[in-house]
Amino acid sequence: MVVAHKAHRPLIHTLRFVQDHQESTRASPANAEYCPLERPRPSTGRIAPSPEPCTGRGGLSPMGWEASSDCAILHQEEVRRVITTTGSRPQTLISRGQILEDTPGTIGELRRSDDLVTTPVAIARNIATAHERLDEDGYLYLPGYLLRDEVLAARHELCSQLAEHGLIRSDHPVDDAILVPGATLGVKSSDVARANRALQHLLYATDGPMIRFYRALFGEEVRHFDFTWLRLVKPGMGTASHCDLVFMGRGTHQLCTSWTPLGDIDRHLGGLIVLEGSHRQHDLTGDYLATDVDTVCENRHDGAWTGPDGVRNRPDLATGAITDDHVGLRRKFGGRWLTTDYRAGDLLVFNMVLVHASLDNQSADRLRLSSDSRYQRASEPADERWIGIDPPAHGPQSARPVIC
Repeated sequence: MVVAHKAHRPLIHTLRFVQDHQESTRASPANAEYCPLERPRPSTGRIAPSPEPCTGRGGLSPMGWEASSDCAILHQEEVRRVITTTGSRPQTLISRGQILEDTPGTIGELRRSDDLVTTPVAIARNIATAHERLDEDGYLYLPGYLLRDEVLAARHELCSQLAEHGLIRSDHPVDDAILVPGATLGVKSSDVARANRALQHLLYATDGPMIRFYRALFGEEVRHFDFTWLRLVKPGMGTASHCDLVFMGRGTHQLCTSWTPLGDIDRHLGGLIVLEGSHRQHDLTGDYLATDVDTVCENRHDGAWTGPDGVRNRPDLATGAITDDHVGLRRKFGGRWLTTDYRAGDLLVFNMVLVHASLDNQSADRLRLSSDSRYQRASEPADERWIGIDPPAHGPQSARPVIC
């Protein structure tokens, strides 16, 4: 086993605040409830960002600020018009149907850390610097760290599975992942991930580069969540901004996400974006990070998951998102949205409190394929929702009552 400097336990400075804040928030029933998260309405005809920050129309989100109804949100038809008028590879960055600002100080490239991490042996030598960079940036971007051939083998097996399920076209090269119009998967994507031997080996092999990386990073044996998040993103909107802690914070908070592109994912196909410095914005994220998406108000509908009208007991937690307004969010936080053109073999590692989202898939008919997997020290408690042969995951089976 590669042993790192055990005296340095990464993420402590960022996450200790979160845990302290959660304790103080749980002690105050007044802080337990928030109004439903506002989602900006599409505005037809506007394809430029609003000149002023989005200032909202009522309804505080768990972040404590409002989303606007007049933000630059595009209908899907307008997104297609942007694509057709700017060429097959538009430079315009769109997230949740909203054109992101592209002025100095608003968009940037992810900081590369392949100078520190080229092999598991290299990270063991540079572990102190890697910890410092993870604390400073909230992420480590490792271009080419994984074996490209192994990533592409996992992609090929995945595309073959999806073709068998009728989701992608078999009359094209299967690895192109061309979507069958109107098709749906019909099975849980986590089951597809579990059945993909090449993907399981890539993410979890005990002697593979992923696990060896985390052994070096954590300085001891590691465990991974048994649940694998497989992302099959169709053309259209990507993921709204969020932090991972609200989905998996019942065990240790000292865990990391690995976002693994299963193929080349450029800005056009819609890769991950992270908000620079957001993991240190405790005054803005504290209330949000103190939430758990599977909590229910025990004094509402007798603690049932849904009320008589079928609406979630706590509709504000239905998605775990911060907002769809990624222009307004960046203006509120400062910093830049960071991204890159990802290639198979790249790895993006980040902590539980970094705000991130994804760009929209602007292709005409291709699936964007990636996976999320989580890792922690084996000696620390794990969130039970993601452990076991068939993890319970989110839903009423994982409900935790609170007083609202």
